[in-house]
Amino acid sequence: MKHRALGLMAFAALASLSSTASATPNFPSALQSDLGLASAPDCSLCHAGAPSSTTATTPFALSMRSAGLVAYDTGSLASALDKLEADGTDSDGDCVPDVTELRQGQDPNVSNGGSCGGGVSTASPPRYGCGATITPTRAPAWSAAFVLVALSLLVVRRRRN
Repeated sequence: MKHRALGLMAFAALASLSSTASATPNFPSALQSDLGLASAPDCSLCHAGAPSSTTATTPFALSMRSAGLVAYDTGSLASALDKLEADGTDSDGDCVPDVTELRQGQDPNVSNGGSCGGGVSTASPPRYGCGATITPTRAPAWSAAFVLVALSLLVVRRRRN
């Protein structure tokens, strides 16, 4: 019984260390549909590295987020695209708006040689009020593992006494 409980705690600790990609899987097809593209764009349009919520850091992704894009919300995707198009947002600073580049099958993160004074700032938009924070919005996975290990050591110690 003692070994079984320890095994379950060890499994729970290891499971808490794994992280899942939390990118929005339906955004590429929604973007294709909204803009009438021939094919869905690659995940690298928004993500640097493996797709997850923390890797949506390309200039285009930052422009979309500043225009109101919310993860898992295709309505906000359409609204953000409309705003970028209306504002003529040019994330890579090549004088060609992002939405135009997407419709032409080009990457709005990569300049096509032109330059009109730089693109949109890649800095995160400022946050105000109660939601303003520099710290991560959720505890890192290792903290859950630490708590599980500490609890298991406490249980083992208590049973020995």
